[in-house]
Amino acid sequence: MKTIGFAVLAALALSAGAADAYAARNGFQVQRLSDGNFQVMSRGGLSAPAAWCAAGDYAMAVLGVEPGTAIWRISEPPRPRAANIEFSLSSVGAASSTGIATLGGNGASMAAVSARNLCGMLNMPGMRY
Repeated sequence: MKTIGFAVLAALALSAGAADAYAARNGFQVQRLSDGNFQVMSRGGLSAPAAWCAAGDYAMAVLGVEPGTAIWRISEPPRPRAANIEFSLSSVGAASSTGIATLGGNGASMAAVSARNLCGMLNMPGMRY
């Protein structure tokens, strides 16, 4: 009986962690970190533009930031295989670049609305990242 009780508690703990994740409009999961930063969770097909799309969507939909708020990439590009990509609303610990080519870019940051607008570009015919 104790084994069944432990299994139920473990399953509940795992499902609670999954409930904390946000499903961005491009299908990637975004999870808030204990330090206030957030990360786009790795799975097949995660590219820098897809991560920025998810980060921008999360920042505006969940955190409620204004469209012009800067989001900073913390994880240094290129990301190691199967690694999550971390973002922040603070420049502290920022990476050296966004990981994508941008016009008039500002190092490792992008406006939340610009990041979220990448979601639409990812669905355009002929666009691959």
